[in-house]
Amino acid sequence: MYNSKFIQIWSEFNKAEQNRFYRFVHSPYHNKHEEVKSLLDYCQTHERTDWAAAWDFIYPNSNYNDAKIRNLLSYLQKLLDKFLVYELLEQDDLQSSTLLLQAYRKRKTQKAFDGAMRYAQLQLEKTPLRDAEYYFWEYKLQSESDIHQEQRNPMKARNLQEVHDSFETYYLAKKLHLAVAALAHQAIFKTEYRVDNIEAVLDLARQVPYRDIPAIALYYYCYLAQTEPENESHFFKLKTQLLKHLHLFPTQELKGLFIVAINYCIRQMNKGEERYTLEIFDLYKEGLNLGVFIENQEISRFTYKNIVSTGLKLREFEWTKDFITNYAPFLAFEHRQTNLDYNLAKYYYITGQYEDAMQLLLTLQSDDLSINLGARVTLLKIYYELEEWQPLESLVESFGAFVRRNKAMSEYHKKSYKNLLRFVQKLLNYNFYDAKEREKLRLAIQTEEGLPERDWLLERLEK
Repeated sequence: MYNSKFIQIWSEFNKAEQNRFYRFVHSPYHNKHEEVKSLLDYCQTHERTDWAAAWDFIYPNSNYNDAKIRNLLSYLQKLLDKFLVYELLEQDDLQSSTLLLQAYRKRKTQKAFDGAMRYAQLQLEKTPLRDAEYYFWEYKLQSESDIHQEQRNPMKARNLQEVHDSFETYYLAKKLHLAVAALAHQAIFKTEYRVDNIEAVLDLARQVPYRDIPAIALYYYCYLAQTEPENESHFFKLKTQLLKHLHLFPTQELKGLFIVAINYCIRQMNKGEERYTLEIFDLYKEGLNLGVFIENQEISRFTYKNIVSTGLKLREFEWTKDFITNYAPFLAFEHRQTNLDYNLAKYYYITGQYEDAMQLLLTLQSDDLSINLGARVTLLKIYYELEEWQPLESLVESFGAFVRRNKAMSEYHKKSYKNLLRFVQKLLNYNFYDAKEREKLRLAIQTEEGLPERDWLLERLEK
């Protein structure tokens, strides 16, 4: 019983939710079975439950009946399901208002229906959001009004145009939203999705009045930025629309839009378009101000690290230091200290505080491969710049062994880091008085495929 569906959901309720459900079950309108009430009473007063103990609580001095108590639990689960639906309806005025309209329409109570419609339309207009869901509820209200008009006077002209327009807006917004999600998902998981009629949808989205509706225009440019990345105007129109209409979308949806825009910048930066570093930094800062990167009071350690790297790359040192310390509490507890230390070490290295960076890096312990690699690379660079040649030689050797033995690394990444170590060795051993040898080494660094820290290697060669 302890592992039952009911117990699992019940145990996740907070105290207020448990109390509301208790009143729900004890209401004679919802439940008339005293044994079911007793079963809930038992669950509320016992942290752990079992069949026999629950039976003795409900039916003292009687023989245990497994089938009977399972039936009680099944009935209690049905009440829980109804309670969860009831809770959602209590929180959703538009859903409740639409159901009330249906009830009045079916009863053909015209005055009550008209009053409920005015109230529902008022609730819809008071909604600050203008996402696809807004147009869905607009369509639902227009549809209810149309059905009511037809029942009331079949010979009178209907509001079919309003029904059609609201549905078309909802369809375009939702279709483009799903198409963008499909593109983003298949890029990560290498899964192909079929998106039918997308060309017709894009063509319609370009036309008046749909092109001026943010819920359509935003996803239109999201889609084009993903499918036509060479046309940079799509990204800048997406960014303009996004920053202009932030207030019209819920936080979770904004997060998805920001991620699409940020991923576009990352792809451009990977092609060598360094000017997109500033674009991505602007997006990260705006997203942080809006709280879109914080979900359930937690920030992804990958987002945290990417923001730090972007800030340091732009030499926004004061802002980045504040971010590292202020947002560390939002990291998951099991990753918090490691990511705080690693990113602080990167900050100390970039700002020339090598001793502070080394102190953190030498004591860093993590199972995260990217952090392990990043820490070793940063230490390698510090040793080189401090001319600590013996520790550097030792690190190059241990780093090489780590790369060779690591089974989690792809062959591509193994080759890349072996290239880095090979060129560090060349920097240590080449004759820097020989201009021809230096030029030959520069050309080799510039043309080597898959080489981390290429710019750093070239800078060291010049120095």
